Amino acid sequence: MSLLTQFIRTYAILFLVSYLTIFTNDIHGVCRYVPDIYFAEPVEPTREHFFEEGTTLQFKCKKGFDPVPNVNNVLTCLGRTWTPHKTFCTQVLCAAPESPANGEYHPQKEEYTYLDSVTFSCQKPFQVVGDASISCTGTGEWSSNSPTCKAVNCPNPNVTNSRRLSGFIGPYTLNSAISFECDKDFVLRGSGLISCNIDSQWIPAIPLCERSESKQVLCAAPESPANGEYHPQKDEYTYLDSVTFSCQEPLEVAGDASISCTGTGEWSSNSPTCKAVNCPNPNVTNSRRLSGFIGPYTLNSAISFECDKDFVLRGSGSISCNIDSQWIPAIPLCERSESKPVNCPNPEVKNSRRLSGSFGPHTLNSVISFKCDDDFFLRGSSSITCNSDSEWVPAVPVCERKSVNCPDPHVKNSRRLSGFTGPYTLNSVILFECDEGFHLEGSSSITCNSYSEWEPAIPYCEDNTPVWKIVVIVLGVIGALAIIGFVVYKFVYKKQNRGDYHCSVKTDKFAASVEPEL
Repeated sequence: MSLLTQFIRTYAILFLVSYLTIFTNDIHGVCRYVPDIYFAEPVEPTREHFFEEGTTLQFKCKKGFDPVPNVNNVLTCLGRTWTPHKTFCTQVLCAAPESPANGEYHPQKEEYTYLDSVTFSCQKPFQVVGDASISCTGTGEWSSNSPTCKAVNCPNPNVTNSRRLSGFIGPYTLNSAISFECDKDFVLRGSGLISCNIDSQWIPAIPLCERSESKQVLCAAPESPANGEYHPQKDEYTYLDSVTFSCQEPLEVAGDASISCTGTGEWSSNSPTCKAVNCPNPNVTNSRRLSGFIGPYTLNSAISFECDKDFVLRGSGSISCNIDSQWIPAIPLCERSESKPVNCPNPEVKNSRRLSGSFGPHTLNSVISFKCDDDFFLRGSSSITCNSDSEWVPAVPVCERKSVNCPDPHVKNSRRLSGFTGPYTLNSVILFECDEGFHLEGSSSITCNSYSEWEPAIPYCEDNTPVWKIVVIVLGVIGALAIIGFVVYKFVYKKQNRGDYHCSVKTDKFAASVEPEL
């Protein structure tokens, strides 16, 4: 037996054994990858890529989807594939918001999905009263009610014996401001700067310019408080003279620390008193202090609290001692949580800075206020609060670049479930599902961010064909080529052998027929 024949026979045996082994494993095989369902995710996250036959996975609805009653949400590995599933989660939808009279909102659609937002505007000279931008929450409700459009037009204020320093000509709409200065020998009663509010009223109230009688007006020396004094001390004071009070330690000034002589010959307020301020040491069980560890607690002393694990703060996390030796706000409580402690995640709002709530932890009723950077505008509410479900309400806002346009993403071997056509502006969402025979690598949902980029990264659909099938195909091709080569070789070899044999016979016959001469 030749070496080539031995090789082919050995290869055929190995090929047959490998194929039967793989074929058997294919029948009693495993499921590859967690099923990619755009509206749901496993209740228990897993990093496994292979699941034995009979393995079950329970799914839960993703944020922005609600479960469908009486529809199975458990998938079972059948050996090679997962059990077919029905749509057991429906997308949360918000109905179109109410359009304000004399106003409108954009974009306008019949229904909106989770995180969609609309922005309101009013016809001139009307102004938006309320949140100018609202978003669709995971409960199917808008983050706040639609605003109203209100005509704001403050009357032209007449302040006699004065001249204007700004705001010379109307109309006076929202936030229009006017500043005044009284004429010589007249005194301003009220604020020198007023602005028009949403109710078409001037705030503070329109001032007056009253004739000054300063040359004749004298105020008697104010009453000196017990355990205190004032400076400067004189027998009498003229118009606009002021005095400042102080108390002996550890007493504190209770009232206005500084008063002035008015044009009527009376002081702007009564003399203050000197009061001993000493707040009691507050005991908040199941908590730890973040500041104000040791007393005494005098005026404006502050203490900050944080509840222990599994306890929820009821009240304010920071209190201060007032002039009446009382803590304001009231001393909080740390109550045991019935389910789990309230702790909202640290919200990340790109391209913004925080005006409050810079540091966590963010417990119940914690408030954070945001302001967008330049070239960005706020989409959503500028202030959010941590609720009892450890969620921020309204939804965490975003700071959008004034011009956002993401490119149309192309994912081969897939179909789109939403976001079929552009343009794709900020927070535009596209859902993908791979064609049969392919599985998704990456997220099934991508969102256009403020940098005109898709996040997470654009996914791709990978062929489900197992590696062993590719190996079998390659081995099969190699085996077929080897067999064809062997057959060709044998055919040519035999043909050559037959030719040599006939030639040698003829030569022998010729030799036999020739007799030697004698």
